[in-house]
Amino acid sequence: MVQDQKNHRKMYGNVLYFLLHAGALLLGIKRVADLVKQLGTDVQAIDAEAQLQQAATSGITRSRNEVKREAADKAEALRGLVLVLSPDEQLKAALKKPVNGYLSGAERAFLTYVQQVAAAVGTLPKEALKPAETGYDPAILAVLVADLAALNAGTGEVVEMQKAAKAATDRLPPLLAAADATLADLDKFVHFQQFAQPALVMQYEALRVLPKSRPAHAFRARGATPYDVPQLLYNLLEKDVPTPTLYNTGGRGHEVVFYLGATAGSRPRPGQGLLVKNGKKRLLDDYALLGDPATEPFVLALQTSQLAAGGWRVKG
Repeated sequence: MVQDQKNHRKMYGNVLYFLLHAGALLLGIKRVADLVKQLGTDVQAIDAEAQLQQAATSGITRSRNEVKREAADKAEALRGLVLVLSPDEQLKAALKKPVNGYLSGAERAFLTYVQQVAAAVGTLPKEALKPAETGYDPAILAVLVADLAALNAGTGEVVEMQKAAKAATDRLPPLLAAADATLADLDKFVHFQQFAQPALVMQYEALRVLPKSRPAHAFRARGATPYDVPQLLYNLLEKDVPTPTLYNTGGRGHEVVFYLGATAGSRPRPGQGLLVKNGKKRLLDDYALLGDPATEPFVLALQTSQLAAGGWRVKG
């Protein structure tokens, strides 16, 4: 998910939590209850696709056997549900063999059988796929679909998972649009209750807004870090950088201490500052870890490794 999609998902969750708890009185209105139920279904579909996207990008270099093992575990769990919930006796007979029975055999037979299991889930009655009814988790099928796509895409020892991720990303916008449409209808019915339940409507409207995204980096600076020579990054009195990310861009063995000083050439006191090793970064919520911003307005860096100059970088 990109940040805007995450913001929408957060808003849906806020609204659902309110209506299922503090705002539950509004569920006495049938149309409100129906739309809340639909929004919950919309959110489940979004989460399933997001899980597919995550599963497809988190293991780009996994071995083929690892992906097959994960697919087998997911498929076996789903096969169990099909055997219990499906009214189709012929389908249940076709899936009577455990998935692991195919795992060590011909790969094509394994993939075909796992695909049969995945397809069988879609034939179950809709009521059976409701989490509240059977405990079904759509994310399990989503991961299985991602694994199958990856296994079918190539035959090498390392499985490439990016195509499945792209498919999930492409499917998210229409799912989010469907949730937005449900929420737009819900708005009208809830808003109509402003006369009967003004306090609940106010709470609903307060939650019916997109969370604020973290602002894009507006400040950027970089420089070198000669050994044991304080380097001025910026002055807090001149630059508004409330939550900086500090980077040590030096090579192997370079260590840099970030700290605050009373002057542009101040050295860190013993134990003062934040040590960042080479190639690492640290996001700060404030400057308390570096010193006292009230009396030490200069943000500095000092390379402590006796090596050629490394580098520092700041985003904020």
